[in-house]
Amino acid sequence: MPLTIETVARKKSFNPWHFIWISVVASGVLTVFLRILQSYFLFGYYSSPLLKTGALDALIVPLIVAPIVIYFMRRTADLVKRNELLLRELDERKCMEAALRTSEQKLALRIKQTPLGVIEWNPEFEVKAWNPVAEFIFGYSEREAIGSDLSFVVPEHHKKTVGQRWRDLIEQRKGMRSTEENVTKTGNIIVCEWYNAPLIDAGGTVLGVAAFITDITAHKRLEAEYKTVIQGTPDGFWINDMNGHFIDVNNAYCRIIGYSREELLTMGIPDVEAVEKQEDVARRIKKIGNTGTDSFETRHRRKDGVLIDIEVSASFLNIGEGRFYVFLRDITARKQIEDTLRASESKYRRLHQSMMDGYVYVSMDGKILDFNESYRLMLGYSAEELRELNFRDITPQKWHEWQDNVIREQVETRGYSDVYEKEYRKKDGTIFPVEIRTSLVKDDSGNKIGKWAIVRDITERTMVQKEKDKLYSERLAEKQRHLTEREGLLMDLHDGVGGLVTNIRLLADLSQKMNDKESINKTLSTISQLSTDAISEIRDLMQSLDSGELNWRTLVTTLRNEGAAMIEAHGISFTAEAKVEAADQPGSLLWVNLFRIYKEALTNIIKHAHAKSVTATLYILSDRLTMEIQDDGIGWRGEAKSGRGLSIMRKRAKDLGGTITVNTGTTGTRIILKIPFPPGRFPATSKEQIESQ
Repeated sequence: MPLTIETVARKKSFNPWHFIWISVVASGVLTVFLRILQSYFLFGYYSSPLLKTGALDALIVPLIVAPIVIYFMRRTADLVKRNELLLRELDERKCMEAALRTSEQKLALRIKQTPLGVIEWNPEFEVKAWNPVAEFIFGYSEREAIGSDLSFVVPEHHKKTVGQRWRDLIEQRKGMRSTEENVTKTGNIIVCEWYNAPLIDAGGTVLGVAAFITDITAHKRLEAEYKTVIQGTPDGFWINDMNGHFIDVNNAYCRIIGYSREELLTMGIPDVEAVEKQEDVARRIKKIGNTGTDSFETRHRRKDGVLIDIEVSASFLNIGEGRFYVFLRDITARKQIEDTLRASESKYRRLHQSMMDGYVYVSMDGKILDFNESYRLMLGYSAEELRELNFRDITPQKWHEWQDNVIREQVETRGYSDVYEKEYRKKDGTIFPVEIRTSLVKDDSGNKIGKWAIVRDITERTMVQKEKDKLYSERLAEKQRHLTEREGLLMDLHDGVGGLVTNIRLLADLSQKMNDKESINKTLSTISQLSTDAISEIRDLMQSLDSGELNWRTLVTTLRNEGAAMIEAHGISFTAEAKVEAADQPGSLLWVNLFRIYKEALTNIIKHAHAKSVTATLYILSDRLTMEIQDDGIGWRGEAKSGRGLSIMRKRAKDLGGTITVNTGTTGTRIILKIPFPPGRFPATSKEQIESQ
């Protein structure tokens, strides 16, 4: 085995007792040696008693041996110390070498296992190390990357700046962080975060550069999506630090608060908070930091000084020094609505206290727990009976699903319902309409425990509304009747007076061409008669339009007087009878047409019947009108039944929705007119046409 410093150093060290034994042995050997010299060389001829007795040995040997022993003992002690130091240094070196090897192995393992891409290149910008994550990020294997210029992962449009960045990194001799676009083996553009650090030896020489890379493409995409969502939300959003300073705000909050983004980024929560003081804000920040989340309502002061109500939802993330992510909603309008509703609720409470409306309190499952006397009387149950019922028991089946929707979508969602109408069922089974407003009841912990409602019996109001609707319909019908009557009167005026005036004009024109005085007188007589008829027509129309005179009794009187005047002038006996039960007054259209039919029938009797007596009977009932005219004449001949006068009478009756029946024989003729109430005339006019007219 070759002799080395380590093997020598590791041989067993000398013990000081060994030197004592060595000294004894050395003294003995030296004594023997001196004896030999004495015997043969030095003292053979000059022996002395001193030498012969060994006294000289006792003197010389210690003088010679003692220094030698002392010298060797000192040298041995020095050697032992040096051996110990050498062994210690060897052990430390071996430990350092082992630690270095372990560290290098760990470093190599960590480089391979780290989630970061690790690249090392030399001063010539050639890749010297390329870990698996770098291979995963860029797609190049270690074999492909080693020895290559690192610009192969740089997009073409960035390659011009690579050299300058490399020189800056070498010259500045310090790490640099940057976010860069890179290109993969497949040509895809990715975004990476780089941290580059120069490798410098003890002498200050740059040996190369090490880089740690993270692919943040997905992060950048999420960041872009985050900005899109945050900037697109109608709610305000901000990020603030532990001191309440704004780090980021979205456009919605800028619109809500009236400040620009640049202004807000120089401000903090106390600058916009209008309710809590600065120390209160600090306590709330600390609370949210401990709990992680919080939701509350507060008020902020806009840039113009206007106070607005804000609903806040804050979350804390322990990132770096801590960040708060806060969503804010402007609820000023909602608060105003709630104030209005609270005022309305206060009104209903006063009504409840004054016993004007019913009050009921039910559990969340609908069981009736409390109520006032008005509510009990409204339903007709005893107090004990009501407490055994569920509100569904007093609600008709057809309202159950609708009621459930109101409770789910309004009461349990926002805490109250709109005022709505439904129906209740009394103890005796009577169904009646009610108006209800329901509110949610919560305990101090915010748990839903029940619902209360103000209930109003709107039976009378509903009946009034129905009456109004009925009255409105009647007014529309009356208006339609008036329009129909107007059209009929205009037609009668055109057909009656218009025809007479036309005949008068024609006869007048004809008389101007006549030379015979007798013919002229005869024509003038005809014109006079036609004028009289026209005046009579106009008088009848004017009388039918006189609303103050239009009633059934006036109509009966007029018919009786007119009939007597017409019949009795020809020596014929006339009798008129009437029975009136209808309460409504006759319309103008009915008056005119009835009067025309009546006069036409009497005229036909005068001209054709040769009667001695005539009887007219009028029955005016609530649902119909019947007029009968009976004579004792010779009866109508066939041509009379189909004459123009009867045709006109039937047309007028038809226009009123009625009929005319003629019964004739040797004992006289009976004309029967029947008209239903209300009478009809012409096609009905639409509601829109009536209202527009």
